[in-house]
Amino acid sequence: GGGEQVGGGGGGGGCAGPGLAGRGNLGRRFTRSGYREKTVHKLAAAGMGDNDQVDRYLAGRLAAAAAVRPAVFIVLATFGTHLLGLVLTGFVVFLLLAGPTTTVSRRGEARQKAIAKMLPDVRDLLVISVEAGLGSEQAPERTGASAAGPLTAGA
Repeated sequence: GGGEQVGGGGGGGGCAGPGLAGRGNLGRRFTRSGYREKTVHKLAAAGMGDNDQVDRYLAGRLAAAAAVRPAVFIVLATFGTHLLGLVLTGFVVFLLLAGPTTTVSRRGEARQKAIAKMLPDVRDLLVISVEAGLGSEQAPERTGASAAGPLTAGA
């Protein structure tokens, strides 16, 4: 599971752009607390668990939802209600509403696979460090320095 704490240093940029950095309170105001907690868990699993990233993601989702109506209008005005216009409209709506969630889910899955692949090596490094005489505080520090990756990012 994603054992990272919210507020810790999650790597990488957020899904929402830097232009949404000051709009975290907006995202907080328009989301239910249960949804926010679920989102925090998903973003932490993807390595993006700090509060600023969660707030930017929620504000970005809100902005994307607000952009659906104008986007549909623009696509239909440009391409008409012919098959191409309807297909493009569906694609744009899907992209706006499901794109960020899909991106976060894929990042989370990729990170979980990387952690699972790395876990045996990290365990072996911990055992070797403890057998070499390092204490309970020094062994994880040494392992984190030796094995770079998503599992040792907080060590």
